[in-house]
Amino acid sequence: MASNDLHDARALAEFSNIEPARADYFRNNFPRFGPDAWWNMRALLGDEVLPYWQHVQAVVRDAWQKKFPRELMIKLVSVATQPLMQMVEAHHAGAEDFDRRDILEQDVKVWPYQNAVAFLAAQPWRALFCTACGKRFAADKPGRKFCSDACTAKARKASKLASWHEHKDEWRSGSKVKAAKVKKGKKA
Repeated sequence: MASNDLHDARALAEFSNIEPARADYFRNNFPRFGPDAWWNMRALLGDEVLPYWQHVQAVVRDAWQKKFPRELMIKLVSVATQPLMQMVEAHHAGAEDFDRRDILEQDVKVWPYQNAVAFLAAQPWRALFCTACGKRFAADKPGRKFCSDACTAKARKASKLASWHEHKDEWRSGSKVKAAKVKKGKKA
């Protein structure tokens, strides 16, 4: 089950990083990640009316920054409970006779994004920002600093270059001394 949790957390990280132009790409690659209503509904976010998924994304980004505190975890987990979403969709469709049974009596689908939110709230050390590119990512082990192999390689190259610039004079002079010693040894 832990691999599904990490997979869902990585999908949540990708969701939090997508730009509007890439929303369809995400939706097609993670078709059951959250309710379909997210992609069709619009909501007021600040002064703008935006797709509802962007409202959820803004809350996910805030929760990521704050390491998934309880109040944001509850907000995110409850934002798309199936009965609530069905009532909202029915209301927007103009239906007056939708199922008004008590929400607690209805079966509720657990979406992968809800699983990811609960997982990251329980293990907030996993909710990180890549030190190379700044993107949000879900760490698979403590101490992970980079979101990808490409960012790890980029950071390692930058570190080696910085070390070279800091020590190049010392290293160059040391290599000449060593070369001279080797030549003396061969002459003798």
